[in-house]
Amino acid sequence: MAGVVVQEDISYGDALCFVLANNRFAGTVMQLLERYVPNHLPLTEDYEDWGVEYATEYNMLQYLQVHPQLTATRHWNEIEKIPYNIMVGAYFLSDGQLVLSLTVAGNGIIEEKLFLEMKQLLQSEIGLLSYNYFPKFNNGAEFKALCDSL
Repeated sequence: MAGVVVQEDISYGDALCFVLANNRFAGTVMQLLERYVPNHLPLTEDYEDWGVEYATEYNMLQYLQVHPQLTATRHWNEIEKIPYNIMVGAYFLSDGQLVLSLTVAGNGIIEEKLFLEMKQLLQSEIGLLSYNYFPKFNNGAEFKALCDSL
C-alpha cells in the first residue's frame, strides 16, 4: 500500500496514521474528534496560547484556522479506552497546511481500517501509516514529499 512505512519484522505497537487535510478548518479537526474520540479529555492549559485565552477548544482551533502562519500541535486522548486505545493529533503547519493523525495500538488490521476511513473522511489521498516511527515534517510540502517517497 502506498504511503506505508515498511519495516522488517514489524512488532505491532503504536500505529500512527497521518493524513494531509484539504483545509485548516476548526470544523475539520472537530469532525475527527467527534468521530474517533467523542469523549476526549479536554486540553490542558499546557499549550502555548500566544497571549490569547480561549473559552472553548473550538475557539482555540478557530484561532489557528484564521492565523495560518502559526504552528501548533495538539493531541486528544479518549477517556474510555474501549474498544481500543486511540489518540487524535492535529499538526498546524507554518505554510497553512494541517496534518491530522490517529495513534492506535496496532494489530495489523485496525490501523489499516482507520487509515482508510480517515483518508475518506478527510477526502485526501495524501497520508502515511507508520509503526513505532514518528515521521519528521515541518510543512505540507515536506509531508507530501515524504508520502511520495514511500
